[in-house]
Amino acid sequence: KELSEIRTFEFSVDTSTKDKSSDENTAENTTGNTTENATNTVAEGTTENTDNTANTTDTNSTNTTAEQVPVNDPAVLTKENYLKTKKIVENRLKDFGIADAEVTVNENNGKLAVSVPYEGTTDYSAALASQKGKIEIIDSETKEVLMDRSMIKKAWNVIEKIMYVMVVKVLRITILEKNWESFLQFVKFGIIGVSNTVISYVIYIVSLLVLQKNSLFETTDYLLAQILGFLLSVLWSFYWNRKYVFDADQGQVPWLQALWKTYVSYAFTGLFLNTVLSMLWVELLGISKVIAPIFNIVINVPINFLMNKFWAFKKK
Repeated sequence: KELSEIRTFEFSVDTSTKDKSSDENTAENTTGNTTENATNTVAEGTTENTDNTANTTDTNSTNTTAEQVPVNDPAVLTKENYLKTKKIVENRLKDFGIADAEVTVNENNGKLAVSVPYEGTTDYSAALASQKGKIEIIDSETKEVLMDRSMIKKAWNVIEKIMYVMVVKVLRITILEKNWESFLQFVKFGIIGVSNTVISYVIYIVSLLVLQKNSLFETTDYLLAQILGFLLSVLWSFYWNRKYVFDADQGQVPWLQALWKTYVSYAFTGLFLNTVLSMLWVELLGISKVIAPIFNIVINVPINFLMNKFWAFKKK
């Protein structure tokens, strides 16, 4: 719809059906899917109702005996997922440099309306905003897809099921649904923390070898390598925590603010608190130097998680 110099694009949730047999070996439904054939009409000075222009399927006119199922599982057509879809579109528009776009969503049926100032690239930007996100790791020689979003999601689903069995079935611990989500958030944070440790160590070793090979900063090379490992590994953690653990976009938590708070959080637990606790275990309590770091982890990780959740990534 084009009113004056504003163009509005409408996206509706796909409510069509498909053969159940065709979906048995295919990927899962994604939350908040929008139809690619959503209508975009142009009117002069008036707004036309476009609800009836979507493609429909007449299930009575087909002779097939295959069971029909919705393209989108009704379980994912929720207010929460509609709002997530709205957030995704807003972020993409910002990435395309369209900061003054207005995105609204009908929380009952998921219908999105995106209003943007009209210019030559408006139609193209709207098409990009409605595309599905895709993460792929591809072999540069064979072009084989080694890992994609569906594999990552399946891996996390397996981890989630294992955690459920361990906590609920084996340990017999009852957890409310909202608390379970927070627990899984902590698990994600822990997984990223493990990757952070690995990356920090790899960067440390590589940096140390480079400095030693070139005879640079011979007396402080290990310290410089350690600092570089810390800076880059925390940056790694910041990216994944912001995007997948705490789901904090620019509108909720400014990235620069979250970044410096993340560095402060990791510096506090990894440098200051770690040192104090090590002295406590070894010097005062006589705990082995080999075992002491394990006690540090038990205390540091939860504190770091709380600092990130309620301070660094605290939403407006």
